[in-house]
Amino acid sequence: MFLVDVYSLELPTYIRQCSLSDPELNKCSLESAINAVPHLIKGDKDYGIPAVQPLTLAKGKFGGDELTIDVLKVTGDAFKDVKVHDVQFDYEAKQMGFDATIDKFTLSGRYSITNGVIGEYRTHGNGDFNITLVGNTLNFQTEINMYQKGKESYVRITDSNLRLDTETAHFFFENLQARGDPIDMNEYINENWELLFEEIKPSLEEYLMKYVRYVVDGITNNVPFNKIYAP
Repeated sequence: MFLVDVYSLELPTYIRQCSLSDPELNKCSLESAINAVPHLIKGDKDYGIPAVQPLTLAKGKFGGDELTIDVLKVTGDAFKDVKVHDVQFDYEAKQMGFDATIDKFTLSGRYSITNGVIGEYRTHGNGDFNITLVGNTLNFQTEINMYQKGKESYVRITDSNLRLDTETAHFFFENLQARGDPIDMNEYINENWELLFEEIKPSLEEYLMKYVRYVVDGITNNVPFNKIYAP
């Protein structure tokens, strides 16, 4: 983790300040986000924001009750081509969010499945893996509240939700096998990609949320609200 000075910071030069009284507030916020994203994904140590492009995960898990995939040394380009299309900020309702698209992103690394179920098959395997998701949409929504730090008011992100939808997915899992059946499991999961995608989707959303929060929190935790949004 990066260490950030306890004193308040100015808004980064690559982020445009918007005004709450602007009748086109969301348009201003969108234009600011479009300009800021290429800078933010590279990280900004002054604000405690680590680089999220490339995405890295030393160790983790994908899946749930029926299928648990242990993963190691994961790298990905989830935010390489992210495009923000809409930003919503409602100060009175204390809500904010954004919609974005990612044409394609990949995740690769090492995996291990000891005893999982994909569709009608009980599976196991370990080795290299690659996941490619094509035609992705992200929707991030969060509630916010204000709090005082010294003489300044700041925004605190509270209940957040990120939804990932994709048009199609391609998978490769080295040495993936079905117990007691000679079926080619990689062929099966690519013909029935929704089965595996729905299993790992909550995990992917959780990890993507974590990286989005790194970026959002880095700004809101360090820059007073009136420097982000003027009256």
